[in-house]
Amino acid sequence: MYCSPKCIKRAWYKVRHPHSYFNNSSVFWQSETGIAFRWEKYVSKVLGAKHLEFTQGADLDWNGKLVDVKVCNLYKRKFQRGRLIKGKQKGAWIFNRNKIKKLDFFFCIALIKDKPHKMFLIPNHQFPKTG
Repeated sequence: MYCSPKCIKRAWYKVRHPHSYFNNSSVFWQSETGIAFRWEKYVSKVLGAKHLEFTQGADLDWNGKLVDVKVCNLYKRKFQRGRLIKGKQKGAWIFNRNKIKKLDFFFCIALIKDKPHKMFLIPNHQFPKTG
């Protein structure tokens, strides 16, 4: 007669958020959350890990190890001392840790023009706290 609590919660969410993943909306895949979700699925295939959808902690479960996926495009400065930079720049990738979580690894994907350039699997104790 009644759905499970998970079913009821999902139905409530679908009504109030029409552009969500659960409604198969194309707008979701263009948002930052949708782009990150797509990269999480990509990494789960690369590592052969289980994707943990929409959790507060880790993104992947890789043979009992918790993995958080970080993705970043190459960043180049636009201004230096208030003026546009005209010369050639190398750029840098910036991966933010955000909150301290109990994880085992961070999987970082360095992108150039939205295509993977480098991939790093970094243990938690070697991933910096800031910067």
